[in-house]
Amino acid sequence: LTGCKISDEASAIECMDMLHDYGIPTVIFSSTELHNADERGRLLTGYVSHRADLAAERRSNQSLEKLDMLGKKTATAQRIRITFPQLPGVFFGTGDLFSALTLAYLERDGPMPDLKVSVLRCTSTFVMGFHVCP
Repeated sequence: LTGCKISDEASAIECMDMLHDYGIPTVIFSSTELHNADERGRLLTGYVSHRADLAAERRSNQSLEKLDMLGKKTATAQRIRITFPQLPGVFFGTGDLFSALTLAYLERDGPMPDLKVSVLRCTSTFVMGFHVCP
């Protein structure tokens, strides 16, 4: 969307900030391969960045033109990194499920969600599905 290339954690954060500059309050990169391996095998890393100020502005139905100007103001984003093992196999629909669960938990928690709690709920729900449906 931005032409921004992600090659390391710093560039991932830079790309998230570019998307925030467009007025997007929550940016999620769900499974990058920036952390290749640990003692257990291959790892995937996800990044979540949320700007509560942009979320509040969107919820108040301000015009997109005003959001464009507001998105560029200086604000601190709440950010988290998630690292998890890459499972062997081919999976279909996992990105859709992750997106739906994340949206549901973030919406439920309002314009100032605790990202760690929301993402933990999302991943816990996701993992429970794998245990219930082998």
